[in-house]
Amino acid sequence: MERDLNAELAKYGGNPKPTKKQKSPKKELNSKSQLSKGEGLKRKTKLKSKHNPIPLEVKKAVLEEKGSLCFLGHCPICGGMARVTVKDDAHHFPHRSQGGKDIVEHLWPCRRDCHRAIHDAPWMERLMFQEMETAGISVVWKVAVKEQLPDVRKKVVDNS
Repeated sequence: MERDLNAELAKYGGNPKPTKKQKSPKKELNSKSQLSKGEGLKRKTKLKSKHNPIPLEVKKAVLEEKGSLCFLGHCPICGGMARVTVKDDAHHFPHRSQGGKDIVEHLWPCRRDCHRAIHDAPWMERLMFQEMETAGISVVWKVAVKEQLPDVRKKVVDNS
């Protein structure tokens, strides 16, 4: 005969130990949330990539029109004597965030290392473009903002 120690202990005023709960069977996951082995989560919509490369044709046009020296020979990083190829970067000035486009007037040929360094030191970028401008090179400093169209919605006038 097996003794129930918890019951005897409770009979004499002791605190019974909590009994272990039986594990309930695992709930089945619905088919949408189950993952197959080796598969990750799947998105319904594709994430927008922040990397938006400059088209190859535009890079070629920049190199043809502006030359193949890094920042047209005015690079403060490499001295401007490094040759730039289509595989290297093109720097936007004005920046894309400030309205710069993928056009020849807004792109400047540069090596990848110089491009990173210029983005890390905006003061150096400003000085470099000021130097280019004093040397007679046309630099676009700001992009003209489109004029706002007048509001064509009917305005409700209160005649009270």
